[in-house]
Amino acid sequence: MTPGETITGSTIDAGYGSYNSQLVFQIDATQLQVDTSLVKVGTMLAMGNGMEVRVTKIEEDGEKLMWTLDGNHPLAGASYEVDVRLDAVEEAPSHWEYVGDGDEKKSSSKYEVATFGLGCFWGGEL
Repeated sequence: MTPGETITGSTIDAGYGSYNSQLVFQIDATQLQVDTSLVKVGTMLAMGNGMEVRVTKIEEDGEKLMWTLDGNHPLAGASYEVDVRLDAVEEAPSHWEYVGDGDEKKSSSKYEVATFGLGCFWGGEL
């Protein structure tokens, strides 16, 4: 793209991954040791393995009380349709400036550079 160019109707992923039909399953709630009257469609439950599931359907089947559970994020498979306009392309900072205790340096750039070290069990957010 060049400055001033517009793209309309572009589809982007919402960021929650694809919908996985293998994470949808049914259980017979009469086999559980819970007060089933407290559970409604939309209720979030924690499974024994730590996975959270959402109750998407409740139906009686003879003597069974069948719950359909969905382990997908509610926005899994969602996407957005966006219009994008590139206003400008600007220079990034030309060098790294390390800032330590007491010897802070000021950059002439209006942008700053941040470096994050993350491990396999940490999530980074800005």
